[in-house]
Amino acid sequence: MKENIIKKINLEKLKSIFRERRTATKSELANISGLSVVTVNSLVKTLLADNEILEDKTIHPDLGRPATSYRFNETVRLALIIYMYEEKKQDIVCYSVCNLYGETIKAVKEINEISAACFEKNIQKLLTQYPNIKVIIFSIPGEEYNGKFLICDYSGLDTNFPAALRKKFGLDIYFENDINSALYGYCSRLSISNCVGIYMPSKYPPGSAIFFKGEIIKGKNNLAGEIKYLPCGINWDEFSYSKEEMEKFLLNTIKIYMCVYNPEQIVIYANINNTELQNKLNKLLKSNNEKLMLPEIIIKNNLKDDVSSGLIINALKKII
Repeated sequence: MKENIIKKINLEKLKSIFRERRTATKSELANISGLSVVTVNSLVKTLLADNEILEDKTIHPDLGRPATSYRFNETVRLALIIYMYEEKKQDIVCYSVCNLYGETIKAVKEINEISAACFEKNIQKLLTQYPNIKVIIFSIPGEEYNGKFLICDYSGLDTNFPAALRKKFGLDIYFENDINSALYGYCSRLSISNCVGIYMPSKYPPGSAIFFKGEIIKGKNNLAGEIKYLPCGINWDEFSYSKEEMEKFLLNTIKIYMCVYNPEQIVIYANINNTELQNKLNKLLKSNNEKLMLPEIIIKNNLKDDVSSGLIINALKKII
């Protein structure tokens, strides 16, 4: 039992070296890892058998015998990330197959009705083309809990869609909230530790996310950040999504987060003017403490790049 644990630890050590260097010889692995050449020889055989590494090329040094170089097999396990976003009031679905370096090796974008049948058809097509897909991660405007959607803005997906999809494909399938994914990608990339994200689309109710010390705060039932339920007297079924009404809601929400969370930054994903919002926000701050709490406000016109980044980071944690 102890020998198996030690071997597992050593295998992970070598895989980490390969991920970082991409290629290495046995002697290089021994020097970097501190393991004996005998141990490295045995571990390399296991990694080759598991398809974690591949033979690369023969290196002919000026002195000494030729040595075989091995390379990390970045396609031994793949992730499929699926995310949706709104552009010019159209719903767009993106499918990306990523390798163990987080590189996209296949990308498909569709503009169509969002439905379970479309997802199933496209997932099956990609699984047939890339059988090494081991995990699927969705980004959705909603929340999943215990295999069911508690909230989902898309009427074409019923409450049981998560459980039905897992049963159909038999894979690890995860559903992440879209603004959670975007904020996770944004903060991880820029090494920000204390941040709030607000997503204000032009035809769906808003959502928000809270990032603190490397993690998204999801709450008891994954419903943290559901700001459409704030007691602001808004009926979202009748909301006009006009510039004035959106700004009014955003200003109130920013002040709430300033008071209860005091973030370094608030990132707003919306099609609004940053200068105008900043000027209106500054006029609302009457006290020195309010001005002290004022975070840096970042406006981004769309969240698709940050969502993609957040999903890839999440996927790599699950398949590496």
